[in-house]
Amino acid sequence: MGINRKEAARLARKCLPKILELWGDNASESNNHNDRIQALSENDVVVKSLCRLWAGMGYIYQITVQLPSPSTSSSSGMETYHFIVKRVVPPSKKSRSMGDERKTISYLLEAKIYENIAPSLIEDHGLSIPIPYYVERGGANDD
Repeated sequence: MGINRKEAARLARKCLPKILELWGDNASESNNHNDRIQALSENDVVVKSLCRLWAGMGYIYQITVQLPSPSTSSSSGMETYHFIVKRVVPPSKKSRSMGDERKTISYLLEAKIYENIAPSLIEDHGLSIPIPYYVERGGANDD
């Protein structure tokens, strides 16, 4: 159920374009961002488990990514980015209790809110909530 470094690198490639768009130092360097992101390897990421989710249906992780700096402004030649991943893995439908089903629906609704509603709440209303860089659904337990 954990996230290995290969999976963390895949997620980083999905999240980093939005992170760099929002938090990057220099917008003119955006062309160079894609090259740096695509060159990302498993060795460039560190995964740290932060906590277990409600009813043991997954975990929250911190992913740390080291990318080469596009400029000489970084003394180490590297830039570090952190982001949080919430990985929800409910039991298979065949073995879910009524409570498991209720929790699963709650997690799916949360994902829809972050994907469809949160961006406008942040941009249009200045609401201070986590910024959704990437939302992914589906998996082996949807049977």
